[in-house]
Amino acid sequence: MISIFTSANLAYLPQCLILRESVERYEPDAHFVLVLVDRMPTDPVMIERLGLFEEIILVEDLLGDECEDWMSRYDVVEACTSVKGRAVRRLLARGDNVVYLDPDTALFGPLDAFTAQLETSSVVLTPHQLEPAIIDSPWIADEISSLAYGIYNFGMFGVRACPEGIAFADWWDERLSTLCIDDIPRGLFVDQRWGDFVPNFFPAASICRHPGINVASWNLHQRLMTLDVNGDYRVNGEPLVMYHFTKGTGIGLQASRAKMDDNPLAADLWRWYLERLEWFGRGHRAPIWAFTPVIGPRVASVPDGGKLSTLTPGDRGVFAAFAPDEQLSALPIGSVSPDRSTIVGKGGVLFLHQGSNHYHDQYVNRRSDALGIAWAELTKERHRRIGGSAQMLSLFVPNKATCLPDLYPLQLDSCPTPAWRDLRSALGSRDDVLFCDSLLDASLPGNRWERNPWGHVDSHWSEFGCLETVNEVLRRMGYDEFKLDALKVKPLQSFGDLSSKFGTAAAGNYVTRRLVNPTVQPTCVYLSESDIEMENSTGRRVTWRNPEAPVSLTLCVVGNSFAGMGNSTMDLVYWFARVFKEVTMLHSGSVPIDVVETYGADVVLFQSVERFFMQVPSDVYTAAQVEAVYNRHGGTPT
Repeated sequence: MISIFTSANLAYLPQCLILRESVERYEPDAHFVLVLVDRMPTDPVMIERLGLFEEIILVEDLLGDECEDWMSRYDVVEACTSVKGRAVRRLLARGDNVVYLDPDTALFGPLDAFTAQLETSSVVLTPHQLEPAIIDSPWIADEISSLAYGIYNFGMFGVRACPEGIAFADWWDERLSTLCIDDIPRGLFVDQRWGDFVPNFFPAASICRHPGINVASWNLHQRLMTLDVNGDYRVNGEPLVMYHFTKGTGIGLQASRAKMDDNPLAADLWRWYLERLEWFGRGHRAPIWAFTPVIGPRVASVPDGGKLSTLTPGDRGVFAAFAPDEQLSALPIGSVSPDRSTIVGKGGVLFLHQGSNHYHDQYVNRRSDALGIAWAELTKERHRRIGGSAQMLSLFVPNKATCLPDLYPLQLDSCPTPAWRDLRSALGSRDDVLFCDSLLDASLPGNRWERNPWGHVDSHWSEFGCLETVNEVLRRMGYDEFKLDALKVKPLQSFGDLSSKFGTAAAGNYVTRRLVNPTVQPTCVYLSESDIEMENSTGRRVTWRNPEAPVSLTLCVVGNSFAGMGNSTMDLVYWFARVFKEVTMLHSGSVPIDVVETYGADVVLFQSVERFFMQVPSDVYTAAQVEAVYNRHGGTPT
């Protein structure tokens, strides 16, 4: 008898239903089990759908008295993964051989090749890669990713009911009970890095190299799909058995798309899967995960009695000055806002997700379509055009996910984005182009403990990150930087542009810092809208004047809301107005051809953000035309 099981919470019920349907079709004699890492719902639609499963094991029944303490250690992904060892032990105790399948997998044929191998092995593993990539191909990134995330993919594995199989299950359960953590810098990625030990610790374990088993985005470039005379899918000439639709509505699909030009039949599978997902998702309203952790630090015990910290809401290891409000802290990692613009990362840090700039797509599209090169050529042209009459600087700000990849909730196949990489490669040696190196350095895990380079609940940097970037500009121009004194934390409600996507705008405390040398307060002499708190928009302009400033030059900043309008310490303009005698900020993606003449600029600073690289702007507009964009949207210059 074979037991096939999967482990998931209620949010993944549609995926589990697709898997159940495929198992019923291709392995009708197997016993299918859902390990539900959640509590039974009260919604009648969900109850009805759960009734389709042959057997459901509730995590509270699986773990017993350990459940509450166990669940408190993990986020939802870690928790669903951590119980796999305990479930294998229970099913082996019945005398069954056990096959685990991730909920986002589906069968397209019988498991005969896999189960036959299991009859002579204690454990059967499926590797991410079956053959080496060409070193100078884009797919070398898949090998590098395997070094970080594990050699074997534990979205599928098998265990035989034999003494060594039982020994594996005991060891597996012991490791996953406390150390099933997503912490790449520490060498851990839930169950998969532990799985690297299996062939060494358990000699009767074997590796399944069937090309039609566990086909996924990470190996699609090496597994050519075709159709046989009967219309059945084959992979490298062998029958397609199992496809892994990992992260089917996000990075998995995007990563697969990058390989579909050379493997077009994969698009048919994805189309089928997304249609089934939509079908089973109708009326599906999953509640917040029943074991959502409360605010507070978590630690995982390690054998020597030490502590292995993990990143959670409230842990000083993540932006100690911020504590997300109760509503945000209750959101499981990976939760996406209703408009799909915002996603919850580790430690309660919010990231952009999709939106008009296709934020996440930029990390999984390895072919940048020469966007970075086009931006580099535009930048060179701007510097040639303006450099004769003013000092020209370009400042490029990395995305939040590029600075904090370990906190981002999805795998980043290419980080930074290809466009950023290509732009930096083309312009990185220029003295008049800045890439926020100090901001990237401050974002490293070892540095961010005492420095907070990014906002917890919005897409912008913190006060520290903004000031650090201003100082980088000042250093590059040869001027003295701002010096900071002791840190102070001032209770203040911060309104994050991302937090409001989840129904709240309040987000904890705000760090404030005192300058060593007080600066002269500048005066706002022009604002193209009387309400200075109004959200920035294309074409908006503001001018600050400061006759007593230490630098007797005029500065024109052309940029977006990262530059700001100068009323917040998280605006570049706020600090520039305290250095230069006059600062004009124009909210625009293009640099007007007459920018120096119109604004009397001695220095022109263009500022953009990595996520805006999807579109290369045109500089054919005049300053009046750019400002007219704002005026058409209802602004009333004063």
